[in-house]
Amino acid sequence: RILFEKDNAGVIRSKKMIRIGLPKGNVYEKSKQFVANIIGQKVPKGRLAIKYDCYIFYFLKHRDIPVLIEKGILDYGITSDEWLEETGAQLLRIKELDWCDTSISLIVHKDSFGQLKNCVSEYVNIARRYFKDNEMEIEYVSGSCEALVPTEFDCCIGCVESGGTLSQNDLIVRETLLQSKIVLVGKEKINSHEMKMIYEKI
Repeated sequence: RILFEKDNAGVIRSKKMIRIGLPKGNVYEKSKQFVANIIGQKVPKGRLAIKYDCYIFYFLKHRDIPVLIEKGILDYGITSDEWLEETGAQLLRIKELDWCDTSISLIVHKDSFGQLKNCVSEYVNIARRYFKDNEMEIEYVSGSCEALVPTEFDCCIGCVESGGTLSQNDLIVRETLLQSKIVLVGKEKINSHEMKMIYEKI
């Protein structure tokens, strides 16, 4: 489903406005620095969109970027692998970035035992595929699902970076479901001079 582009030969020049979604959240500073490198100045505080030359950069949530590209509202974007998996967006995975490495994991309390009966997650589609046909109750929250384990839910499927938050709250990773990278994605491979410059500056 997810392809990887390595060949940028035959790049052509295009004058159309190129709409690019950039993630906020834990990599917001990297998104702003990337735009600053393109426009040659610091991104003003609080700006949600930057128009420069033939580009429009939008600062958005990771989760929204794949869907907006698939619908044609954006042309390209930077997001994380888990949101490609969660949304099921049919996009070309153009370039991996070294912005952040995370994992999507099944998280339980360190003293957890017995069968898991309910799960909370912002990745409900990933959760449903993981538990398959088991009679598992899955509840959606938009983030910080770890806070509800184990008092309200037996487990959660969440994003783990350093693992510091887990250890501070007596939680552990029982299983890693997905190793996630930050990636540049689009519906088609790079075919313009302007996007080749973006590719090279990331």
